[in-house]
Amino acid sequence: MKIRGRMILSAAAVYNAAWVVLLLFRPGTILLKSPPLFGVLIAGIGLVGVAFVVCAVKPRRSLLALAIVAKIGGAASFVFAVGLGYLRWSQWWVPVFNDLVWLPPLIRLWKQMGRS
Repeated sequence: MKIRGRMILSAAAVYNAAWVVLLLFRPGTILLKSPPLFGVLIAGIGLVGVAFVVCAVKPRRSLLALAIVAKIGGAASFVFAVGLGYLRWSQWWVPVFNDLVWLPPLIRLWKQMGRS
């Protein structure tokens, strides 16, 4: 994997780690109320971050595919979070910057891994 790919994955890992810290120490900054499985949400975000670190060090296409699916699921869950009262529609930027913005470079890396 080229250095650019490693940098993208490292940036994604740092970004996920920042969200874990934010949700652990300042959940009210984003969430209107804590969901019942709040710990699972934080663990999931952290595990995806670990997957990015592992892929940056030793590329694993299947692990990156799992992280991509998690990003798609995160974006899709925004609608449910709004419906359940955990987020507002005005917080559209949460799935855009947490999930959707990462999809093109991650998918491109996943495709490159398949060719090498």
